[in-house]
Amino acid sequence: MFDDLARSVASTLSGVFGGTYLYTRSGVYALDVPLVLRKDVELLDESEQVVGRTNLVRIAHKDIAFVPERGDYFEVDSKRYTLGKRFADDGYTYVFEATT
Repeated sequence: MFDDLARSVASTLSGVFGGTYLYTRSGVYALDVPLVLRKDVELLDESEQVVGRTNLVRIAHKDIAFVPERGDYFEVDSKRYTLGKRFADDGYTYVFEATT
């Protein structure tokens, strides 16, 4: 019961803080997926020092029928973002690096 609620909340947050964009896995899928793109996110080391910046994309499990993979891409405002390293998967949302 909790998992269903958490999946629903994760999906709702994508609708509130993000948008729905064309998501593509070359040669396999091209579909509209709600997601949240966070640009210029600071990356910290063990000492809490900023060591870099990147874009992160958050996709709710409930909003996509397959597991996102490195190399998949989506478009926001005519700009293509390609998924890179997976930063997190808590069972409710996937978080990936997104490069242009």
